[in-house]
Amino acid sequence: MRPLISPASLRERDILVAILDANEQSRQFLTSVLGMLGVERVVDFPTPQALLTWLSPRNTPQVLLVDAGLAPMSGVAFARYLRTIVGGRAAYVPIILIGARVTRETLTEARNAGVNEFIAKPVSPPGLSARLRAVLEAPRPFVRTPDYFGPDRRRRQVEYSGENRRGSVRNDAPLSAP
Repeated sequence: MRPLISPASLRERDILVAILDANEQSRQFLTSVLGMLGVERVVDFPTPQALLTWLSPRNTPQVLLVDAGLAPMSGVAFARYLRTIVGGRAAYVPIILIGARVTRETLTEARNAGVNEFIAKPVSPPGLSARLRAVLEAPRPFVRTPDYFGPDRRRRQVEYSGENRRGSVRNDAPLSAP
């Protein structure tokens, strides 16, 4: 297992994390955990509207932590809205969804909405550190299709060594990056 991101490493990066959670205690807790991990610049918002009002080319976080249980717009709905409607730089911000109830359906819905990572409550420093490491150190390229915009949903690249039966596809063609 890889070590946690060191607090010095995150401080040196000077990252800005935005938290979207209606519960004030949850926002305070996440801010505290982020501080333990070396993240010194944190902004938090109780509603999607407050975050959307703040977002601009000058105000774009490197990571967005979103509570899955937001109401009336769920965290998944907010992720989909950010990716497909808001656009601009904000559409590319890594989203870590935080949820109390983790089911296969929730994970699938979150992935299909463009969420980068998911973490179950209760959030622990090692768990949050691992998710931050995933989105900051190994970001996945973004993909745009008629039905989806967001990070590549594949977690791993599978090598295929069989015959190329698609005559129009070159085996050596690189994947495009955003």
